[in-house]
Amino acid sequence: MHPCRSCPGTLLLASLAFILIAVCSKAGDAPELKPNAVIALEFPELPPTYFTQKTHKNEPARLSAQLPEDYAADRRFPLFVFLDGGNGGVGSDASFARRIVGPRGFIAVNLPLFKEPKATAPTIPGLNRSLGDLVHPGDAAVLAKSYRVMLEKLAQAVPNIATEGSTLGGFSNGAHATSVLAAARDEFILRHFTSFVFLEGGIGLALNPTALSDPAMKGHRFLVLFGDHDKNPETQAQRERFSAPINALIEQQAKAAQLDFTSIIMTGYGHEEPPEYLKLIGAWTRGEKLPEIPNDNRK
Repeated sequence: MHPCRSCPGTLLLASLAFILIAVCSKAGDAPELKPNAVIALEFPELPPTYFTQKTHKNEPARLSAQLPEDYAADRRFPLFVFLDGGNGGVGSDASFARRIVGPRGFIAVNLPLFKEPKATAPTIPGLNRSLGDLVHPGDAAVLAKSYRVMLEKLAQAVPNIATEGSTLGGFSNGAHATSVLAAARDEFILRHFTSFVFLEGGIGLALNPTALSDPAMKGHRFLVLFGDHDKNPETQAQRERFSAPINALIEQQAKAAQLDFTSIIMTGYGHEEPPEYLKLIGAWTRGEKLPEIPNDNRK
């Protein structure tokens, strides 16, 4: 499980040329709420993001949200929050989340990642690599506190957010962060999100799979996607030795708890974000029938 996004350029694939932009500045200007508007919020009071820790660039934490093209003030819209891998970025571009969930029905959101520098990284016996660069359970507190501040400010700016159907997910380190919050059974996260997506990550549940049996998990949906093929032989060996058994354990715990749990093996892919599976995530989030993908292995 690598912490970095394998294709960072994918964030730029969604064109913003058609977007009507409304910016909410750190001075407190109210955003103009209209179809396709982009809302940008800054949080200089929050701890340094993981992006800042890794790059040493003094960038404040940001939240970017794009309203759907069918936005109306008299309707309620769920969130689709998608967290990036690697250092997580600064949270300034919701276009990738929008590309996944589609232009209608959901407010697309991008948040940065946070890590507690003093937290001790977990160890997995026999795994020949450091886990210190992964978002892990020791980061749960700073993640939960920061996301609560950010999402509450978004709710003040956009008062018609729906909890039902709101989805939190991510790729790689973003998936680790999502799983860390879910495994910690963070009250705010479980109350405001009913669906969770883990794309090529999930260390929180991997280290604490019994968390899925907690009654607090009832009523939530889970989608897990992992590749089965890495080009690097060493990485592939680690995937087969550790990732596959861990995923099987998570699935076993979810089924025992009778959760709404979907596990998908991305046949022929490694640590990447295949377009056809991003499309599948969007369909799952919207509650639609999952598209057929040749040679995939869904459970």
